[in-house]
Amino acid sequence: MSEEEFKKLSLCQKMGYISKLLYTACAKNKLVPVLFLASAVARLYYVMFSTFWILYLTSFVGTILDDDEQVSQLYANLMLCSVTAGLAFSPLVGIFTDKVSPRVTIPVSFLIRATGTGLFYFI
Repeated sequence: MSEEEFKKLSLCQKMGYISKLLYTACAKNKLVPVLFLASAVARLYYVMFSTFWILYLTSFVGTILDDDEQVSQLYANLMLCSVTAGLAFSPLVGIFTDKVSPRVTIPVSFLIRATGTGLFYFI
């Protein structure tokens, strides 16, 4: 299907066409569903990480931190550092995934996520 034909389709037809393409890709390549699962796990990990930090920092209100404004500021600084570190390591991770087979990179990524999740226990 050409781009012009695709643009002429209704929204429901476009979604149906994309769903068929996705189903075909998943049937041909078993790695695609695993990548969707990995994406969902990564998103859940990020939500857990953000929620944990907010709750953890809020527990210090009245002792180390004066009010919720300081918690918000500290949380914003932590997220800024997190995004900066993620951006700094992205090229290294890209080089690693380009040179190594997905059979290695996917388990390594899950292992790193599991380690990070396990480290929450020690905080």
